[in-house]
Amino acid sequence: MTTEAERKLEAKAGNTFHLFQEYLNEELGDVRTQVTALKDAPISGESKQIIDRLQTAVNEQANEIKALKIALSQPRGYDSPESKKEALALERKAAFNRMLATGTINGLKDEQRKHIKWDADAGVETKALYAADMTTGGFLTVPEYVDDLLKNVVLISPMSSIVDMRVTSKPWIMTPKRTQTASAVRVAEQATRTETQNPRFGLMQNFPYEAYAFTLISRTDLDDSELDLGAFIMAEFAEQFAKLQGNEFINGLGSGSSQAFGFLKDTSITSGATVTAATAAIDYASLVKVKTSLKPAYMDNATWVWTNETLGAIQALTDSQGRPLWIPFGGTLPNTIFGRPWIIAPDMPQLAASAFVAAIGDFKKGYQGVVRKQVSMQVLNERYADQNAVGYFGYYRFGGTTKVTEAIKVLQAHS
Repeated sequence: MTTEAERKLEAKAGNTFHLFQEYLNEELGDVRTQVTALKDAPISGESKQIIDRLQTAVNEQANEIKALKIALSQPRGYDSPESKKEALALERKAAFNRMLATGTINGLKDEQRKHIKWDADAGVETKALYAADMTTGGFLTVPEYVDDLLKNVVLISPMSSIVDMRVTSKPWIMTPKRTQTASAVRVAEQATRTETQNPRFGLMQNFPYEAYAFTLISRTDLDDSELDLGAFIMAEFAEQFAKLQGNEFINGLGSGSSQAFGFLKDTSITSGATVTAATAAIDYASLVKVKTSLKPAYMDNATWVWTNETLGAIQALTDSQGRPLWIPFGGTLPNTIFGRPWIIAPDMPQLAASAFVAAIGDFKKGYQGVVRKQVSMQVLNERYADQNAVGYFGYYRFGGTTKVTEAIKVLQAHS
């Protein structure tokens, strides 16, 4: 039984051959007649050779036409593999166009649905490309790259914000310091006046020792990274220098270790520490005692210094009825203790037996920091060229020391 598709194909083939035959007859008919006439006419040997070549060409064309005629007249039913491919392509195209028009597979007839790949479990059409398969589309699903970097917070003691910071262009700073005061005494009207105690002086030296940071970055990373690695390294170095400075202003060992001299290492400050009543704990009375041990002249500019954990212990203080001693104002806790502000310094010792857990003082008068050279960066482009790398060298010259020790008082946890 001949289908509609077969009939269309046969009609198309017949029309094509008929038109092609008419075209050949029109184009080659005159040539064939002229060649026959020339062949019968008396001509020279050279002309005859030309005519023979023309006759040969006409015969070759006639043979090709005959072969084409046979091919076009060949039956092209479903038994022909070529016919099957053409018919299948037409059916798939029709099914695809109908699905685009309706927007759903439900609009297709049963014989059309078989041409659409369908995931019955998920209820969606199966796509030709897959993001999960790298070779069939996954490489093309490029994610968005955020030009930012997730990193943990670096805890820095902000001591430079409360101490006396000086910038110098000299190798070090030398500051005159009074080490002894004058004195005044009573005397009788006619008594001999003798020399009283005279002031004494000394020099406080503050050396800005050098700190450095160094890293190598491959040129490939510098070229291909989404982040500006050069700028990132500079910011990273500056952050670490700030961390180092904050730590040394509290715990630095001094000139013997090429460090700043921390105020907790000055025995003239720590030897007079106020000790808490309970072991490894803070109590209200001890806070009052250490505050009042500071001379009133320093109280107006005094600042408390402690860790976040110590602050929490202070906030947790209660009276005998369990009521908090640090009472919130307007729903928030005040940022002062006894009217004086505080800062969180993670380099202060944690609450533990014998630890200096808190300090209060006028740090502008009590401690001096010095900077000889701000954070500087040197980029070494050529030195590590054989390693395909660029060196980033950062350095910072700073120092610090106590200057008026009585302006700082510390609280020590009982042992």
